[in-house]
Amino acid sequence: MAAFSIPALSDERVVETNGLATVTDNWIMVPDANGHSRTLIAVSRLTEVKVVKLSYPGLLVIAAALFLLAAAAFYSQQGDGAALPLAVAGLFFVIGYIGSRQATVCFLTTPHSEPTRTAAGSYREAAELARAIQAAQTQLA
Repeated sequence: MAAFSIPALSDERVVETNGLATVTDNWIMVPDANGHSRTLIAVSRLTEVKVVKLSYPGLLVIAAALFLLAAAAFYSQQGDGAALPLAVAGLFFVIGYIGSRQATVCFLTTPHSEPTRTAAGSYREAAELARAIQAAQTQLA
């Protein structure tokens, strides 16, 4: 991503680059969802940077219900070995919840402007991007 855009900003030092965006000393390059175009945002014009976490808590609700059924089957006189398959199914839902968590970074440039968001990525990528942007902002100040 950065290979096509950095020559246009030849005096810029790349602070952070990952799947969500590329941060230079003065600019943030945010690709669209399919990677065909980019949005340039001036670091000096940013008013707020938020990490928005995306998760599916319904998967945890299903897992809790399966664990409850597994406990009831285990302590029941007529459980007939249903506890283990229910507990394993609940564990798969917990793993699915952990694997499906994502985050996006939201940029606001003025109080009444439309926010710009990155594509969804991992929590770690979003947190690293937010730290790099804060570092670039403090370096400008």
